[in-house]
Amino acid sequence: MREKTANCATGALALGACLISQSTTAGEWTSSIALTSDYRFHGLQRSAGDPAAQAHLGFIGDRGWSAGAWASTVHLHPGPGPREELDFYAAAYLQLSRDWRIAGQLTHYEFLNDADLSYDYTEIAATASFRDALSATVAAIPQYSFYSNGYAARDRMALNYEVSGRRPLSRNLQVTAGIGYSDLHDLFGASHWYWSTGAQVDSRRLSLGLSYIGTDSTAKQLFGPELAGNAWVATLAYRVL
Repeated sequence: MREKTANCATGALALGACLISQSTTAGEWTSSIALTSDYRFHGLQRSAGDPAAQAHLGFIGDRGWSAGAWASTVHLHPGPGPREELDFYAAAYLQLSRDWRIAGQLTHYEFLNDADLSYDYTEIAATASFRDALSATVAAIPQYSFYSNGYAARDRMALNYEVSGRRPLSRNLQVTAGIGYSDLHDLFGASHWYWSTGAQVDSRRLSLGLSYIGTDSTAKQLFGPELAGNAWVATLAYRVL
């Protein structure tokens, strides 16, 4: 369900997979490859401002469930550290009415070749969507580890809240926007906001997205300009299956 979650305006899930059209049907495999100019997640850089290559493989079940794997090159911090991210997810949704849908997703994030600090974590997320145009997501990470100003917080609780929307302007063009809030009080005694706005052009197999992604001043204080700040991000995705 990774390619079907919300509209990825705030980066709740990686943009390369989310750019692919939501036209996949039940009982089929789906896969894509993508190149993004700057891999950002919850507003923060995961590729040090450099381009990142990404790939996705998933299966859409016939009773509202899906599962798959997603991968990306990363550069979380200067020096030795993870250079590849590999995620595994399982998801299910329930259509409450013609307009409303609820969904749940379990995702495990694996960062290969961790150094002193293990970045691996598992996230539990729930989403409510209205007409596939407006979505609200709450996500919990029971054991999250990260650095801030040289301090390493290990195995703490992190929470994320996001609201995102999309509006089609034509058959192949849509605009997106979203805002998110990362509650990191258990890690660093602070939280930060992030947001994005952009547009997406689709063809049968190709999708091109352009977004402007930003964070607030608290994120810059917590993580510095190396990870936080504002930037334009372009992503080109190709649907293989």
